[in-house]
Amino acid sequence: MFTDSHCPRVVADFFYEVDSRFTTVSSNVDGRLIGANPSGEGGEDENVDDTSKRVIDLVHANGFISVPFDQKSYKAHLNLYLKTIIERLQKTDPDKVPLLKSQVNKYMKNVLDNFDQYEFYMGPSSNPDAMIVLMNFREDGMTPYFVFFKDGLTQEKY
Repeated sequence: MFTDSHCPRVVADFFYEVDSRFTTVSSNVDGRLIGANPSGEGGEDENVDDTSKRVIDLVHANGFISVPFDQKSYKAHLNLYLKTIIERLQKTDPDKVPLLKSQVNKYMKNVLDNFDQYEFYMGPSSNPDAMIVLMNFREDGMTPYFVFFKDGLTQEKY
């Protein structure tokens, strides 16, 4: 979902907030890569089909899929997802469960109070039972950040 190069911050013990940025991706094809020789052919255009778009790097790099939610359906999904996390924690670290419930309630109250400011994403697997990643903007209005449930992730090392 993200790498440590994104400098995740732990928030309220149970969430990662990860800042991202906008970047421009292009579908340009460098003619030299397909054997074109613009100088030999008298043309100056080295790129074919110049289309570019502005994207959020974390969304683009990880293949996140935008998911529409209204508040009612998000709450329903959140409750099911939290049930899964709590069941897992009951087996691995039952002492964390009361703190998880408390911190998630506080954090999610703020999310629900500002629901219209959030966008929702899922991973490329499109698993409907998986974590829904939240996206909002920092106070500067320019920096997108993503919210992940810490206990909903598995760390992978390469």
